[in-house]
Amino acid sequence: MRVIKLGGSLMQGPWLRAWLGAVSRCPDAVIVPGGGMFANAVREAQDFWEFSEDVAHRMALLAMDQFGLMLAAMDERLVPVSNAAMIPGLVGIGHVPVWLPATELSGGHPEIHESWDFTSDSLSLWLAATLAADELILVKSADPPGGNPGIQQLADGGIVDAAFPALLGRFPMAVRVLGPAQLPAPDAPL
Repeated sequence: MRVIKLGGSLMQGPWLRAWLGAVSRCPDAVIVPGGGMFANAVREAQDFWEFSEDVAHRMALLAMDQFGLMLAAMDERLVPVSNAAMIPGLVGIGHVPVWLPATELSGGHPEIHESWDFTSDSLSLWLAATLAADELILVKSADPPGGNPGIQQLADGGIVDAAFPALLGRFPMAVRVLGPAQLPAPDAPL
């Protein structure tokens, strides 16, 4: 099983449909949606109204749900699911689950730090570890820097969130970060 996080920034670029098509053709894919413009609205509201990090985190989970619902509406092969325990069964019968985390994580979780340092990048890693996935793929709207940078370099450059390197140390697994240059050819799976 592969957990594939589709960055919310893909909403505002020309590659979303192509990435969605490539991912939906993967027989073992699980999609984690980013928050994108929905999460940005939460950041703006928090900056203005100065509410707590835990409230902002829960609102950002809802932002991920919104993008996930949008993705599922764009491709009939995708099935929204709010309970991670249901994902392996859905993959087993050929569906591509889109994880909607808000319900499952709204009460908090001891392994998940409720702050902007722990975004959908780290949540996708947490889900991949929970599912014992073979691989985590983070799809971004910009290409990662060349030269095979390490995870800490990617975090320092804002490519992955600040909590990701430490979490990867706790849950080691294969991780790939892809951008537009790695987009598969039409009709090819990821």
